[in-house]
Amino acid sequence: MGEARRHLFLGVDVGTSGVRACAVDGGGAIHGEAEAALSPPDTGTSTSEQDPGGWWQGLSAVVLELAQRLGPERIGALAVDSTSGTLVVTDADGHPLRPALLYNDRRATAEAEVIAGYAPAESGAHGAGSSLAKLCHLRRQSQLDGAAFALHAADWLTGRLVGRFGVADENNVLKLGYDPVAGR
Repeated sequence: MGEARRHLFLGVDVGTSGVRACAVDGGGAIHGEAEAALSPPDTGTSTSEQDPGGWWQGLSAVVLELAQRLGPERIGALAVDSTSGTLVVTDADGHPLRPALLYNDRRATAEAEVIAGYAPAESGAHGAGSSLAKLCHLRRQSQLDGAAFALHAADWLTGRLVGRFGVADENNVLKLGYDPVAGR
């Protein structure tokens, strides 16, 4: 049996209502699936927040379930995906300083108007739902005391897994204003 067929790859998707995981082999065959429900977000007219700790508990539960069922030695890699635009502000050790502002949180309308005057038309930073607008809103509200990192959900979870924060997937940081062509 080839190396790619022996090892399994776990894909974990963290959504608003639950965490889902799937284990596949190098040929794409599914060997197991698991899911864990999440507590519903705290929502208001234009707000939507959720405790990142629930994501971690859900991720831990589905990975542990699949590892126990399939054998931890068979897991060769893990990938985490989550909603784009969800913002987690943490201290230097990766501890969230407040509930995460979810992808559908639209309270940062004033900040979105300012960003619209600066960001290129094709930028993902446009709109009240962008991570940049949310971060600017938290700054304006003086809610960034002790902040070291502004992370997206998948980047925060990956940071917890590897013990290193501040590394992001290029796709995730588009809504923070990252320009993939310029690389900044």
